Amino acid sequence: MAVYLLFMIRSMGMYYKNVIAMERRRTLLQQKQQLSLIHQHLTKHFLLIKGFSRSGKNAFNNGELELLEACFTEIEKECAIAMDYLNESKEEKSQETPRKSLLHTNTIISK
Repeated sequence: MAVYLLFMIRSMGMYYKNVIAMERRRTLLQQKQQLSLIHQHLTKHFLLIKGFSRSGKNAFNNGELELLEACFTEIEKECAIAMDYLNESKEEKSQETPRKSLLHTNTIISK
């Protein structure tokens, strides 16, 4: 009977250890996907800004002040979009943290 009880305790311990490890792997994968998505969006906005700055430089050299103003407006808009996107991703990350710690706490308590 004691051997059976020790076997069950060991089995339950291994099971919960595997559950926690799988949850950590899943969380890391989600974080990598989120970082990849952020990188893609920021790269897109950076390339747009780079293009607008080159167009603005050409417009300045050619004396086209209206085009230059339009380029500055678009650069400002793209920078604001990129900043908003970064702020949203930080807010989502901070909102996920308490949920994860609660899940981790529930797992530990159930042991």
